[in-house]
Formats: sequence, structure tokens, C-alpha cells
Amino acid sequence: MISAKYVMPVIGPRLGIAHPLATGAQRLIDGITDPTLRSGTFYASAANTITGPVIDQAEIFGDLAKPTYQDNANQAIHRFTGVGGTVS
Repeated sequence: MISAKYVMPVIGPRLGIAHPLATGAQRLIDGITDPTLRSGTFYASAANTITGPVIDQAEIFGDLAKPTYQDNANQAIHRFTGVGGTVS
């Protein structure tokens, strides 16, 4: 059986259900270096899409803009991984 991890990088972009590896890499680089992207904001493709430009996901799900939600997620990740501590 052929694994999806081998098929999706080739077939996904052609079907419009995934973006090429270079696009994913560029998104990562942009997330680190683009001064217009704000720290603490969850960016991803627009609602009901898998590809395309990234947008602030709080526009789709307003709770993502709540600092309490972000703090709770941060604490949960640190408890789960056992690495690091809380960020002040």
C-alpha cells in the first residue's frame, strides 16, 4: 500500500488540495521574517480552503484572539511535552 505521505506531495497540489513543499517552506519563512505578521497570532489559509494566502484565523474563530486561550494552550503544551515553563 502506498502511503499518503508519498502521494500527497505529488497529487495534492495538482488537485488543489495541498500546496507544494516550496509554498509551505515559504510560509514558515514568512512567519519568522515578515514584519506584517504579528507574534501570538494564528495564521493559516482562509475558511474552507487548504491553500492560498494566510489570514489571521481569529477572523474565522474569534476565540483565537483571546489571550486566555493562548495562555491555556501554552500551558497545556508545556505540561504535555514536559519541556519549558509558562511564558510571562
